Amino acid sequence: DCAFVQAPQAVRNADAGYIAAGATCQQALFYEHVCPGLAAGGRAICVGSNCLVRMAAIDSIGGWPEDTVTEDVVASWRLHSRGWSSRWVDRVLARGLAPLSLGVFLAQRTRYAEGGVGLLFAALRPGGGAPLRTRFDYIFLGSFHLFGLTYLVPLLGWAVLAPASSGAGLGPLGGAILLAWLGARVV
Repeated sequence: DCAFVQAPQAVRNADAGYIAAGATCQQALFYEHVCPGLAAGGRAICVGSNCLVRMAAIDSIGGWPEDTVTEDVVASWRLHSRGWSSRWVDRVLARGLAPLSLGVFLAQRTRYAEGGVGLLFAALRPGGGAPLRTRFDYIFLGSFHLFGLTYLVPLLGWAVLAPASSGAGLGPLGGAILLAWLGARVV
């Protein structure tokens, strides 16, 4: 049975500045390739907006998840783990707004990453009855926003290794504080 049908998110303000344009480009990979690929196996992912959901499906998982910052994706995981399928309609049906400021962009992506890490741990947890293919899909989804860590390594190198006396870096104490802050955001 089909639990939900999802259409891609699109924005009407991609040309409103560098942040909006960057956010739109980043999302293009997800909506143009990842989502249709998952849908090919009957496991489209619910992204909240532009989604038509069968209430019987939501009732079967105890209601819409309220214990997470990414309730839409967690609902997908719970539904797919219980054998529900989903569909992807590769057609823009509505347009929203991309973030316009760096602060809003980072808050949004931090929420996505935090939810993704929780999803990653759920997919890696033994038991639960999810088929192996579903687990692989959600391990990928859970780590999608962590690919940005490849950009974090040079930043941490600068922050930790640059001599504090030169004023170019944070020094060991500042680097330790930055690492502790990042660790608290991810866990």
